[in-house]
Amino acid sequence: TRKGVYIEDALTDSRFAHNMDQLLGTQTRTVLCLPLVGRSEMVGVVQLFDSRVGAYGPEQQALIKHYLNVAALALEHCAMFTRKMSQVQAGVPIDRGRRAVHMTVAKNLSDLLGAERCMVFVLECKGYRHA
Repeated sequence: TRKGVYIEDALTDSRFAHNMDQLLGTQTRTVLCLPLVGRSEMVGVVQLFDSRVGAYGPEQQALIKHYLNVAALALEHCAMFTRKMSQVQAGVPIDRGRRAVHMTVAKNLSDLLGAERCMVFVLECKGYRHA
């Protein structure tokens, strides 16, 4: 749907899977899931988790969405570069750039918001190949 999901208090929301908290030894209160949408297609999903209720208000969400627009474009550019490199030279380690962008997005969002956990999922799309 390309729409985000905001769970302000996961303890009272049936959409949240509490078994992950049990496995990780955490207590998640706020969850924010947003799509990574590039110019032409959805390229991934970002999930932010926090133990504070209502951790990501409207101002933080607007900031996150702006950052994700830039991150999605970076991932798309990695895909374009990957396609070009694979045409030029077979066997090039093409996933390195995508992985670097992926890790940078997660770290920057965690640092920017003080998020306790941040997960970035990159979808299989044209030009992407998971290692």
